[in-house]
Amino acid sequence: MEKLFKYYLGADISHKTVDFSLLKKDNEKIIFSKAIANTSDQLKKIIEQLPGDTFVVMEATGNYHRKFVAELVSAGIAFTVLNPLVSKRYAQMKMIRTKTDKIDSKTLALYAMEQNPKAFIVASKAQTKLKDIITVRNQLIKQKIQNKNLLHSQLILPENNTIIIKSIKKIVTVIDKEIIKIDETIDKILEENFAELYKQVKSIRGIGEKTAQAVIAHLGNLENFKSYRQVSAFIGLNPKTENSGTSLKKQKGLGKQGNKLLRSLFYMSAMSAVKYNKACKEFYVRLLQRGKSKMTALIAVANKLVKQLYAIVKNNRMYSDDYIHPRYAS
Repeated sequence: MEKLFKYYLGADISHKTVDFSLLKKDNEKIIFSKAIANTSDQLKKIIEQLPGDTFVVMEATGNYHRKFVAELVSAGIAFTVLNPLVSKRYAQMKMIRTKTDKIDSKTLALYAMEQNPKAFIVASKAQTKLKDIITVRNQLIKQKIQNKNLLHSQLILPENNTIIIKSIKKIVTVIDKEIIKIDETIDKILEENFAELYKQVKSIRGIGEKTAQAVIAHLGNLENFKSYRQVSAFIGLNPKTENSGTSLKKQKGLGKQGNKLLRSLFYMSAMSAVKYNKACKEFYVRLLQRGKSKMTALIAVANKLVKQLYAIVKNNRMYSDDYIHPRYAS
């Protein structure tokens, strides 16, 4: 059981401002609320005003919440970072229909007070750096694809503009060089900080280098997850189902909640795992024999990969087709 706190602070964070609401345990009345600029100086002042035994809760907001996280870590204050979908579902359950920054911050504090979430374990500097640089790499790849498509559209014109074509080719060349530099940096970070973990994750048949790198960047050693199901929920590996009244259930593919990058990578990894991962291949065949669609079966295999990932990381071992830990056996 997680520690119970006397006070709960909800923080609704945006690019420029942060709204706070402080609640005392077992009391839904706000005892303190304030809106401040999202700057280190202002955040430090708020932290200095907090009573002892306070737990802080906020939503993941891209990079906007990271400044507050750094200040809380420095001050030694316990906190958690919620998936926005969790707080949204909680507000719906509580039938909170009015949406303002102040109400949102109170809702976050209420959630922490009632649900008593686990304190968040902050990623190491190496993991944060890895995550940031992989994000940049993915953006560069998108830019490269966009420019190559643009180049193609120019080349098929009846009269080519050589200046435009040379310019686009130069941009693609520069992007390629930057991607090579970034890949070298990623390899260095992994070798110096996550060599053993990287080997373990890659040992799972079906999970390649890019998926393993993203897993370490976004999930680390799985410190913030109590089960593989929590990891699957974070990634968003749940099929979207339509089921209304007497209508038949319809599988509509993967939902859009969760980590978009990891969701895509695990789905692609599942396509490889059904060929080369013994347990996943057998599982996939069984599902198809039971009448499941290929997409539904692949999503189930992606979840099985997460289960295998959780097992090997938590047990600090390499993957083996023939090893089945009693605790994680199907």
